Amino acid sequence: MSQPLETRRDHQDQMPDSSRDRGLTLRSVLIGLCFAGLANFWVTWSDYIIHSSTWNLSHFPMVNFILFLLLTVFSAVSGRVFGPRFSLAPSELAIVMSMGLVGSVVPTNGFIGYVLGILATPYYLATPENGWGIYFHPYIPDWMAPSNSGDSMRYLFEGLPGGMQIPWQVWIGPLLWWLSFAGGIALVSACIVVCLRKQWTDYERLDYPIIGVGIDMAMRSRVVGWLPEYMHGRIFWGGFAVSCGIVCWNIPGYFMPGIPAFPLLPQWFTFATGFPTIDFHISFFAFAFAFFVNLEALFSTWFFFLIFILQSGVFNRFGYTIGTRGDPWSSLNPAVGWQSWGAMCFIVFWGLWVGRNHIKQVFYQAFCSARAGRSEEMMSYRIAIFGLVFGLVYVIGFLHHAGMSYKMAFILIFCTLVGYLGVARIVAETGLLYVVVPVTGQSATIYLLGSYGMPPESMTTMVFTYMLVTRGAAMFMPSFTQMGKLADRIPQIRRGLMPALGGAIVAGVVISIVVTFYLGYSQGAYNFNTWVFGMGSQVPFIDTLTKIRTPFSTDWNRLFFFGIGVAVSALLTFLRYRFPGWPLSPIGFPLSTSWPMRRIGFTIFLAWLVKALVMKIGGVVLYRRFQPFALGLVVGWAVGVGISFAVDIIWFPGQGHRIHWY
Repeated sequence: MSQPLETRRDHQDQMPDSSRDRGLTLRSVLIGLCFAGLANFWVTWSDYIIHSSTWNLSHFPMVNFILFLLLTVFSAVSGRVFGPRFSLAPSELAIVMSMGLVGSVVPTNGFIGYVLGILATPYYLATPENGWGIYFHPYIPDWMAPSNSGDSMRYLFEGLPGGMQIPWQVWIGPLLWWLSFAGGIALVSACIVVCLRKQWTDYERLDYPIIGVGIDMAMRSRVVGWLPEYMHGRIFWGGFAVSCGIVCWNIPGYFMPGIPAFPLLPQWFTFATGFPTIDFHISFFAFAFAFFVNLEALFSTWFFFLIFILQSGVFNRFGYTIGTRGDPWSSLNPAVGWQSWGAMCFIVFWGLWVGRNHIKQVFYQAFCSARAGRSEEMMSYRIAIFGLVFGLVYVIGFLHHAGMSYKMAFILIFCTLVGYLGVARIVAETGLLYVVVPVTGQSATIYLLGSYGMPPESMTTMVFTYMLVTRGAAMFMPSFTQMGKLADRIPQIRRGLMPALGGAIVAGVVISIVVTFYLGYSQGAYNFNTWVFGMGSQVPFIDTLTKIRTPFSTDWNRLFFFGIGVAVSALLTFLRYRFPGWPLSPIGFPLSTSWPMRRIGFTIFLAWLVKALVMKIGGVVLYRRFQPFALGLVVGWAVGVGISFAVDIIWFPGQGHRIHWY
């Protein structure tokens, strides 16, 4: 990297003249669509058949990084062999990367896996013992979920008998309805991002470290020798050798287990009985990206993670609890989880308050200015506001038509979007790869309203909305937010970027559904041995039924801890503004209780320690010199994971090695 992310925002790199002339081209969009389709095929096939690494859990999915890496090398070599017009300009590479990044959100654990898993579950897995037929079936409209008529769902899980065709007819209606609902959520997310982009990029000057790495790779992609420019230098190859070398060292152990291997799988440790376990293995992918995160965010993240460990341990040792976690996608300890949820809500609303003047300007420019139909955004402010209103009306109306009360639908969508916006904000500001909500919108809604007296139609409809949870990673909003930064760096692609991203999502959805149905109906989804077609699709029904059978009113204990989270974040924000150099940022508070932090908390601490030492010893100059090493770590890890995947395909299909997860 030519300069650190902290200073890049003050010294924006300009695109070369050739790339400025090209902008968003037909070939870049077509390649981006192929990227989205290939990523969905790759991830679906790997997760369900090969059982190798997990490819799309981060906010820069590994599958997209590998494909983008290969494309930059191929473009450089093509330009060297056939001439410059056969290579992609930096702007074109950035467009392809962005379409692949958004498309990679779709498959398996990202989105479609939950859609198909939850829709296929209620009738096929209903038994007299679990009571689903009594509590759910009477309140599921025919259009909302495919029935098991003709054993259509049984064949998805167990495989079709010979000679039978995939029963598309039972799926088309429910899929189209729920995909339209998800499309409404995606539209609302995109419109919110457009309205807030200028506030975040121009006024608050957030770093966007994740997309910054990809943009720098694209802008330094011109061929030098036979490789892209960013691959040159001994420091880069030193980082590459470390991460790729470790993976390659372990591969012979796949065949001969007695060979000593580097620990790439989780290494769990606990301080004492009752304290949450911590994973002490090093995630090279997370470490390398964390090196580009500012020190304040890194310190706050691991500091509050340590506080979470101590607080949870003390609560457990004294036997203090406020109940169950609510659902598997919320924090393990509900008390500290609701603290984090309060912190995230404060960050979201404080950010909106800080940007209130910009938001006023958005409405003024949309309806009162002479430039109402024109803006320097991915869509005009007028279209964004109308799209936001239309999307909200549609999704709330959809839920009400499905059986949910207007009150519950409004609160559910509100809490969901607050969580989405919180995750997007944290990803943009910190650049951490694994950010999820501490409490899902569903859990926040039910404990705010209580399940006592809640209509069964509302509870049943809420179960199906769990397909939007997507591990708590906020579905498409963080990716759209990253694209806002890309549009800021490459202004000439702004207006064409959003339709291209929409095309990538559609391509990903189609490929993911087709491949999933083909594999499921041919081999049986039970044989996938995955969370989304196992307990992941059942626990929304199980947990919701528990709340129906044991009703409760508003949970004031959870709201009390929510208030603590709000108060602590407000205090930290005040101290940050009042005392320059205050080391703790509230941005790390909402991250502390999540499952991904238990996996990478130690890695974040190491990244902070290394970067702090580098800055202490040599300042910004030494930090700049070490940036290629961090990029080499990322590239080397991606190449190593790709080699391991190829080995799994050839020699270990169905018994692959999950060396990349978190």
